[in-house]
Amino acid sequence: MRLLPPGGLRRFVRRAIFLRGMSRGGAWLGLSAALWGTRRVRRFLSGGGPEMLGTAKIQAGASMAVVTGRPLSRRQAKRARRAQQAAGVG
Repeated sequence: MRLLPPGGLRRFVRRAIFLRGMSRGGAWLGLSAALWGTRRVRRFLSGGGPEMLGTAKIQAGASMAVVTGRPLSRRQAKRARRAQQAAGVG
């Protein structure tokens, strides 16, 4: 038997504070704004772009760069699967 709500306790508390802040205002609204704002600022400051892992010279005038890719969101992964199925690749 699962005791925690789906998505985790942190998500449940964040959502409850947000809804209470929107409906009642006051201190709950301030707490809701602080939680929402810190999460957005953290996402913005994390960069979010591909990270350069290194470069290597292959031959004169040519080099190879190794960078990380961002994982696909659920929506992007679903669209990619549908496109592969439509093309008959996957």
